[in-house]
Amino acid sequence: MDGTLITSKVITNLIIRKFQESDLKSIIEILQINNQLTHPDVDGPEAMIRVSKNTSSVFLIAEINGKVVGSVRGVYDGSRALIHQITVHPDWQKQGIGSELIKDITREFKNLGAPSVSVTAGKGDQWDSIEFFKKLGFTDMPIKLMVNFNIDELIEK
Repeated sequence: MDGTLITSKVITNLIIRKFQESDLKSIIEILQINNQLTHPDVDGPEAMIRVSKNTSSVFLIAEINGKVVGSVRGVYDGSRALIHQITVHPDWQKQGIGSELIKDITREFKNLGAPSVSVTAGKGDQWDSIEFFKKLGFTDMPIKLMVNFNIDELIEK
């Protein structure tokens, strides 16, 4: 991604733009503070670079006065759009930044042709994204997300 400006909001000089590799350190720091860096293979720096180069992904950064304060990323496969991760630095939470990130990634998905958007949401020790997404109009579905973090093991079975 090239850092192209997606939107600019009045919320404390908020700018939402596409991810750049120079954002890695800041996003890793925010994920660690929020206890969201539990699987570095899928959430760490190398994964972020892979995501940013994947044509089916959308990876946006929230920035205030030149400082990275959050991010959101997801994919659109031509049928379904799915937001995988959102993070906002604790000092900037509850100020509308997460909502703006969701609006902007949703706008990007719509521009790509997505008719709807889903999210992976959950509750951790320091965060609860379920209530956040409900406030934005997302609805619970009777599904369970299942993950195998050892892809080689799965292939060998």
